[in-house]
Amino acid sequence: MSLKKKEQLVQRYPNLPITLEPKELSTCNKILCTSTTILNNSLDEILAHCPPAAFVSIIGPTAGYFPDPLFARGVDVMGGRVVKNGELFLQLLAARS
Repeated sequence: MSLKKKEQLVQRYPNLPITLEPKELSTCNKILCTSTTILNNSLDEILAHCPPAAFVSIIGPTAGYFPDPLFARGVDVMGGRVVKNGELFLQLLAARS
């Protein structure tokens, strides 16, 4: 099941289980959220519809911060990105433009 905010995505992929309703998450035992749910303030609504026994993961490049508040709210796993060599990162970024 995929939860989306845009009706166009449901219509675009009619053969995939896509919903606009967060309450549909109540039937899922594994939930994978992008870190955008934190940025767009939809995480609380999503977590409210997750079953207590569900395994909840949050992943994405913007999820690179202290995870304890999310773990306290029922998130099981969090994955982000860490840039260890800032100079190399900027060089690689510039080379792709």
